[in-house]
Amino acid sequence: MTRSAAAGALLLLVLAAPARGQERATTGGWFSAGSNPAGYEIGVDTKVKFRGKASGFIRARTEGALGFGSLMQIFKASYYRGKRVRLTAIIRTEQAAYAALWMRVDLPGRKEGAYDDMGDRPIRGSTPWMRYAVVLDVPEDATELAFGLLLAGGGTAWIDDVRLQTVDASVAVTALPRLDYPEKPTNLDFEDEPRAPEPPGKAVSNGAFLPSTREKTAPATRGE
Repeated sequence: MTRSAAAGALLLLVLAAPARGQERATTGGWFSAGSNPAGYEIGVDTKVKFRGKASGFIRARTEGALGFGSLMQIFKASYYRGKRVRLTAIIRTEQAAYAALWMRVDLPGRKEGAYDDMGDRPIRGSTPWMRYAVVLDVPEDATELAFGLLLAGGGTAWIDDVRLQTVDASVAVTALPRLDYPEKPTNLDFEDEPRAPEPPGKAVSNGAFLPSTREKTAPATRGE
């Protein structure tokens, strides 16, 4: 896990936080949002689904569409405060440039807390229905939770069988570690030796582990 990868994920955190009141209703609790929702068709598909009668989908209107679109929900955090939560969903993609399941915890003052958009493990290309997971801690002062599916660039992504559950501490969080910025500017003459990268699997301060120890996804079956 490099600092540049973490920085990219934090950039998506900012982009994926739609302004309150500007989401566009799609269906029963779900909204379309993103940095460029007009560049994506976002809605409900009754023909392609994992089970039941329908799934949600995002489809780029043009190849290499700019920005990203998101199909999302946002709700009060009251029930989940002080708990660890796991969001799971079954996702299928077709020629996706970049797709991901994401979840965000909002704090007072419209500040973002924990966040994971699968920045270190995005879904690319064409993939069958597979279950993915995002796990975050919800602090006692959390105000809202938001989650959804995002698609950036070309292709199509479908989402179905979404579940949000509380879990115990034996389930590791998936949020990327926060960047630890220095107290003062450093290496202003560009003569300091670069530091060696951290070895994979090293524990980070929030109790999570880097991607090498995370549970691998496997194709989902309708018989689950």
